[in-house]
Amino acid sequence: MKIGLGIVSVVLLVTVIAIWFARVPFTYDDMDLNQDGWLGLSEAMYFFDHGVRKVTVEGEVCTEYYALKDGLPLKVVCEN
Repeated sequence: MKIGLGIVSVVLLVTVIAIWFARVPFTYDDMDLNQDGWLGLSEAMYFFDHGVRKVTVEGEVCTEYYALKDGLPLKVVCEN
C-alpha cells in the first residue's frame, strides 16, 4: 500500500511540474540563472512569479516578462 501511494505521489509531482513548465514562457536556459546546467528550485521559483508588460525597444513595441519579486526584466520578446 505504501509503495502504491509513493508511486502515485511521484506521478502527481511529475505531472504538476510538466504542467508548470508548459505554461511558463521561458526556456530551460532562460531560467538557469547561474548557467551551471541545473535548474535549482530557487531559480524556478524566481521565474514562476512573473508579470508581463509592454515596452518600447528601438521604436518597436515588445513584451517584457519581469520578476514580481523585484521588477527586474527576465526576458524581452519582440515580434521582429
